[in-house]
Amino acid sequence: MRTVVVALILAACVFACSSGASETAAEPLQCDDDWAEIVELLRSGIPTYDYDAADSLQALIDNSDVVVIGTVDSVRRVFVGQDNGATIISSSDIEVLRGATPAGPMTEVPYFSIWNQDGDDPLAKGVDVDGLSFIAFLLESPSSVSGYTPNIQGLHIACGRDSLVTPVIEDLPVVPSGATIDELVALI
Repeated sequence: MRTVVVALILAACVFACSSGASETAAEPLQCDDDWAEIVELLRSGIPTYDYDAADSLQALIDNSDVVVIGTVDSVRRVFVGQDNGATIISSSDIEVLRGATPAGPMTEVPYFSIWNQDGDDPLAKGVDVDGLSFIAFLLESPSSVSGYTPNIQGLHIACGRDSLVTPVIEDLPVVPSGATIDELVALI
């Protein structure tokens, strides 16, 4: 299943992930005030996955090449053709918790998504975000700028490191009830 995820991101990011930041909206979304909208935007365009779920947090960690935390600065979606795209989380403070530190600075976490609904894509121009933290369990993806993409169960957000995490793609394997980013970091 790991190969399927990497292949999807490879197709989406060959060109798009290196295209640079887009112009973003004037007013940033605030994590506490705009939580529902942020979650909806991050989940928009994600396909349904058929995958073998990790049966424990340790299995997710072991199956990940790198585990990172950071603060989301902005989110945008880029496209390659009509059928491939990626949502890109931009961050100026990504910290590697486990795994090899990338050769260059890691500033983006891309994952497969495509806007195929009526109307304008709400992430086409990018959206700035304030106060949103994330933890990501990443797999190598040579075609993306960061060199990595999240494991299906490996992208979680919260309003600060001491708030409960919410999955972007799929839930974490069994973890302590109501885990925060700081609690997950302590388990890594």
